[in-house]
Amino acid sequence: MKRDAALGEWLKKFAESPYAAACEWRDKEAAILKQKALSYDADTHRVNVFANGETDKATFVKNAPPEVVEGCKWEATPVAFPTAKNLNLTAQSKIATVPRLSALWTAMTE
Repeated sequence: MKRDAALGEWLKKFAESPYAAACEWRDKEAAILKQKALSYDADTHRVNVFANGETDKATFVKNAPPEVVEGCKWEATPVAFPTAKNLNLTAQSKIATVPRLSALWTAMTE
């Protein structure tokens, strides 16, 4: 349970009710696939209510499908590197394991 809490939670649900756990798994998988199917570019970002203000956000959340809302929220989150006040050694070590990111990180910190 300590190593992978999400897997442990799912296995516990599966032990209690296999059919309900499988249905929940399929529903989450379908939501993820819908979210991945969304295209996001500069034009989409320009009209993203989560990136550009508060005025239309409530209407958008009420009228848009949940996967679109989650996708727009995720895309509007600013990119933050684990340095200075956001120091995170775990994130830094994960970056170091990917050669392209490691090179980018080294160039950025020099």
